[in-house]
Amino acid sequence: MDPAVAYREDDEVGRRAVDAAVELLAAGGVDRFALPYIANRVGVDIADIERAWTDRTRLLTAAWTSALGWQGWIPDTGTLAGDLTAFGAALQQSVQTPEGRMLLRSSLPIDETADLAKVRRQFWTVQFDAAAAIIARAVDRGELPDACEPLGLMQMFCSAAFFDTLYLDSATPPGYLESLVGVFLYGVARQPPDDLAELRRQVWAAMDANPTDDLGKERPAPNYAHATSAQIRQAILDATISETTARGAGLVTRSGIARRVGVQVHVVERMWTSDADLLLDAGARARRRTRPLPDTGNLRDDVLAFTGAKATLVATADARTHFLSALVRQPGARNAAILIAFWAAGLRESTQMALRAQERGELRDGVNPDHATRVLVASLYYDLFFDDAPMRPGYALLVLTVFLGGAAAFSSA
Repeated sequence: MDPAVAYREDDEVGRRAVDAAVELLAAGGVDRFALPYIANRVGVDIADIERAWTDRTRLLTAAWTSALGWQGWIPDTGTLAGDLTAFGAALQQSVQTPEGRMLLRSSLPIDETADLAKVRRQFWTVQFDAAAAIIARAVDRGELPDACEPLGLMQMFCSAAFFDTLYLDSATPPGYLESLVGVFLYGVARQPPDDLAELRRQVWAAMDANPTDDLGKERPAPNYAHATSAQIRQAILDATISETTARGAGLVTRSGIARRVGVQVHVVERMWTSDADLLLDAGARARRRTRPLPDTGNLRDDVLAFTGAKATLVATADARTHFLSALVRQPGARNAAILIAFWAAGLRESTQMALRAQERGELRDGVNPDHATRVLVASLYYDLFFDDAPMRPGYALLVLTVFLGGAAAFSSA
């Protein structure tokens, strides 16, 4: 354990406090995480807890480290393929249960508060620094070139490993880890493209495009006395996007949207038979309002445009709030199925890009289009879901080059 959060091994109260904290986080109780609450769960006086833990952030870090810390999971099998396979399996095993997935979500910047923002970033900095040793050892063994970026590569790998956990609240599908390792190994082992400098310029240009048209911005409502059904429908969808950004997807209802737009609730209910249907349509409109799924005729340009679009989507704080609010917080909650459907719809839409590439013969033999899309999407969202930050251009370039190197046929990368 990190010395900054360690307690004496003979400190039974400190150990029991960590165990109680892990149980609370696994039950979805990060919003109730406070030393008096932990003291009550342990059955001791608050002063006893405070002697072991001076504030809640130190105890929280210790709980995450105990349950999620990677330092003890870093394998050394002697090969990069063996290390990635073993580490990926360990990551996925840690989130195979609903409790494990809740623990992971508790460490992400959802429902952020000031004192937790810093400790979350510190926790993940320690974890990714530890994981980077896998790439560093591969460089030392001569498996990878010296120019590799260990930290960025492991940020990409780990983000992709957690796709189903974060977005679909489910265990990893069979074969996905093998697909991820395959794309990753091919991608990091292949030489950078000859026109890397031009690709870098294109990535920077794509990400320098105007930020998203503020998903939270209210749009003028039509004059309903003279509006067409299509205009009313668009106004309702725009209001749903704004409401989702402001309050989170889990709190959006058709009756609430009707009040926001200024129409009778039956108008909304006639157009959408459930809250889930309304949210899904609003999500599709939000994606279309920024940029549609690219179809340039070749995989490289599609992925470049897709990367720029994702960067644009998360360029503003309002937009990041919109996406962070769409993660499942509590399995089994009323809105859980709605949120899962939102991400599943986005995955299906994005997979069309890889399917078209497969039809053109641009995917490497054996690459699963669905799995490849998971790798790309989750990798691009690292900065959003682990740091609540805009996408870094240098990191985006790394993801793009590794993905194209790993997924594309040799003539397409």
